[in-house]
Amino acid sequence: MAKFFKLSRLKIVRPFRNAHIALPATLLLGAVYLLLGNSCEPGSGATGAAFTTAVVCLAGWLAHLRIGPLREWRLVLRLVWEVSSDLLKFGLAVVLAGVIVSLPMPAVDCYTPRSYVSELLTLAAGPKEEIAERYASRHTLTNIGEGLSMNSLRPDDKAWITGDGSVVLFSGRAGAMAMLTPSAGPDGLIWRCAGAPEKLIPSNCRHP
Repeated sequence: MAKFFKLSRLKIVRPFRNAHIALPATLLLGAVYLLLGNSCEPGSGATGAAFTTAVVCLAGWLAHLRIGPLREWRLVLRLVWEVSSDLLKFGLAVVLAGVIVSLPMPAVDCYTPRSYVSELLTLAAGPKEEIAERYASRHTLTNIGEGLSMNSLRPDDKAWITGDGSVVLFSGRAGAMAMLTPSAGPDGLIWRCAGAPEKLIPSNCRHP
């Protein structure tokens, strides 16, 4: 009877003392991984949604254990408050852990496929300038691109400059191609940009 009386007086305290330390540690590491480990990989977001749902459900379950049976409506308000408080504390812990973990980590280039194509278009500025200078002196596009090439390309990227000055770019990392085509205008060359697939092409290159 004495043992039962002692057990009945036990209280479940917040936020995670009633659970083994492995539970909050696992949640915290999982959140940090989702924030840092997959930050460079575009995805559907299903993993993050599942993790968030699990955290919210667990917070609700722990708050319910602390409060006990919901015998009156005031306890419902308290339950909502307890869950919100635990989620806020957990979120602050995740942010703090993410900052601490990210400090010693080297900077990572987090590119999306569209960023790869944008990088190639930026590198094409040099050949475009050379072609414009040649046109200013020759006043013709015939053989204007002969002997020109692009430097500083990544191993998976390719670039060709045709005789008429068109710059053809291919990004193996993105699996996309873009082409810059010059035409004569009243004040010099006019460049038009097009590429495929359209969803991987930067917005400034989708329309002439």
